[in-house]
Amino acid sequence: MLRKSLQVLFYVVALELTLGGGGRLTAIGPISLRMVLFAAAIIATAIHLFKFKAQLPAFLASLLWIYTGMMVLGISIGLINNAPISYLWEDVKPLLYFFLLPFIYFSVSDSNALSTIFKCGAVAMAAAFVFILTLIHTGIIPFLSFYHTVLDTGEFFFRGEITFFYKGFLYMCIGLIFLLENNGKKWQIILVLLAIILTVTRGFWMALLISYGSYYIIFSNKKVRGAVLIVAAVLLLLYSQDLIGKVSKSLDRAPEPKPYLLGDRTHSDNDRVRTVKEVIEAADATSAFIGHGFGIGVPIRPVHMEISYLEIFHKQGFIGLIVWFLIFINGYRKFVDVKNNTLAVPFFISSAFVFIQSLSNQFINNPIGLFMIMMALTVFEKKIPRNDDAIFSSQHL
Repeated sequence: MLRKSLQVLFYVVALELTLGGGGRLTAIGPISLRMVLFAAAIIATAIHLFKFKAQLPAFLASLLWIYTGMMVLGISIGLINNAPISYLWEDVKPLLYFFLLPFIYFSVSDSNALSTIFKCGAVAMAAAFVFILTLIHTGIIPFLSFYHTVLDTGEFFFRGEITFFYKGFLYMCIGLIFLLENNGKKWQIILVLLAIILTVTRGFWMALLISYGSYYIIFSNKKVRGAVLIVAAVLLLLYSQDLIGKVSKSLDRAPEPKPYLLGDRTHSDNDRVRTVKEVIEAADATSAFIGHGFGIGVPIRPVHMEISYLEIFHKQGFIGLIVWFLIFINGYRKFVDVKNNTLAVPFFISSAFVFIQSLSNQFINNPIGLFMIMMALTVFEKKIPRNDDAIFSSQHL
């Protein structure tokens, strides 16, 4: 009964992560559904460990201990450097989600259900996104009404008055990967792909191209296709700003068309460049190794930075970067053991996508990205058997 309850809770957690974005849409005051589910999962895991004397595999336990050491070091250095407690907590809070790794390992029981959640979640978000855009551009819903309704949630970012970005759209991309790898219907793939394009999010486009390109080059005989995708990502990086500017001008009906109707990407890029400069200026021999600690930012970004790895370096130094590299490389090594099983492929590509996407946006160090990374680690550790729909059996629990 307890094991069944653990699995039900897991699917609720997975569904909320897939659709809930940053978690603030379901918040009442400072408390969100995500926080409640996190607490419930931790309690359920503790009961499971106590009652069944269950243990994590050495591989996952080692990663968890290393991660814990990194967290303790970051908190300690932040306190030593007199970090504001509110800023320190803001840094630590999302990273606590990695401690759900035992819960995920003990709870997962069916890959088909997981795949369905990712695929249906992506299709649902894509359909809702396209539907809302249609209502806005046909005048049924005034843009400003929608804008003011969702702005305070902190979950939505707008590309002028043309389109918008929702934090949960990361799982629209992950859902696309599962649709492509697990025989999704063509209309679903087209709908999700169209929605991703309409977000006008260069980071998504490039991360998808690089993730698939790298997978083809390293693990398949489609190396030419992989090289083409990588080249396409580079061209997108070099020329997407001009392309978006031209599209903006074509959509603008004003006497003097503006190149920033879909958002000023130059301003966004300049912010990133300035953040890099301020991080470099703040660095010294000690901070380069152990960081400035949680809660210590830079003038332009006193709390979080858009580039995950830049924030990790500034606050946790090379030690922090090495820990995240260990998480990635060990996941890679575990995937190599099961790479011939097509059921493992979308988990690997999705995990790689999160790591790559974090070069431009903050995902690996918040629950949205951490969940996918933990899922991939669990799937690879359990060594999915070939041609078996119920890839997780009771012997693993």
